[in-house]
Amino acid sequence: MYPAVKLSPHAQRLLSQQGTPVSLSAMPLAYRALTEGSQHAWRRYAEARLRDAQAAKEAVDEAFCNLALIWSEALFSDRLAALAWHLLAKAVSRRESRTGCEAASRPPAADAELLHCRLGLTIETTAALMGTEPPTVQALLASPGNRRLG
Repeated sequence: MYPAVKLSPHAQRLLSQQGTPVSLSAMPLAYRALTEGSQHAWRRYAEARLRDAQAAKEAVDEAFCNLALIWSEALFSDRLAALAWHLLAKAVSRRESRTGCEAASRPPAADAELLHCRLGLTIETTAALMGTEPPTVQALLASPGNRRLG
């Protein structure tokens, strides 16, 4: 699974309150930069996993909203991109479990392979999206059971 992303009890409570309205247009510039910069790749990733454009859009929107709910705390995370990726992976997995697309629980190596090998993203872009370092992505791609080497 993904490396543990530690959320405070407050952030966990916020995330459990699905449906809490969030005004994304009122979010700080740093939030908008992160979400606008990753939106296209996140959507492609979600579509590849879910095989449904509408479900992919909903998963990405859910992840962005959940990130907005905990933004003030997320800013203090030393792994902000990893936290954001964790939120996306959870949103996609929830939809997968509803539709039965594939196993909802995925190892990080599977996501690295999807991003790099199937979607054609560079090692550096894959690492940035997943909130890790390029050597970690290379190790994930070379891990036993992965279809291809990075």
